[in-house]
Amino acid sequence: MVGGNVLSLQSRRVRMSLTALALAHGGVIMAGYLLAVEGSFLFVLLYVPLMMLTLISIGLILSALEKEGTAELLTDLSGLVRRNAPLSVALALLLFFLGLMPLFLSYYTGLAWIFYTTTFRDPPLFLAIIMGLSLLALLVSSVSLIARILFFRPKSTEKIPAPRLAYLHSMVSVIVIGGILVLGMLDVTRSLPYFSYVVKTFLLAP
Repeated sequence: MVGGNVLSLQSRRVRMSLTALALAHGGVIMAGYLLAVEGSFLFVLLYVPLMMLTLISIGLILSALEKEGTAELLTDLSGLVRRNAPLSVALALLLFFLGLMPLFLSYYTGLAWIFYTTTFRDPPLFLAIIMGLSLLALLVSSVSLIARILFFRPKSTEKIPAPRLAYLHSMVSVIVIGGILVLGMLDVTRSLPYFSYVVKTFLLAP
């Protein structure tokens, strides 16, 4: 069903990005499970690039929607607050949690804590600031997009405003994860438990 929906999309860029996202996300789950169970650095080398590909794919999808998407695709949702307030609140909550905000929050919390306890002797304030800004960008972009869809009723030919701050989140996440990979390669033995715990935190997050 998902494959059929992807193939039915008119935008070739969106189709390719969604396909890459699906493959990368499946690979992340598989490699993350093997890393959490086996604890091998080989799976770290597999897990991190797949996670980066996932984030890059999200950015490509947003870019394609911004250039090719129109509000005509969302006419049934546009202005829903004025027509059915309870339904719009329920839908907003659904979209919010589908955006994996609790997942990212739990993941980054565990990431910062384990990074502190196993990698640094001093609190990684710079890392906490970077992750905080990244999370804030994702939160603001998600809320603004949901509000734009539910509270306003744009014309059918108007472009859908892509959450530009989500680009920042994707780029920062790629940089942070890439930096973690470099640090892990500098000291494989000490960082392996850290990688395993981070992956478990990510997979088991609510």
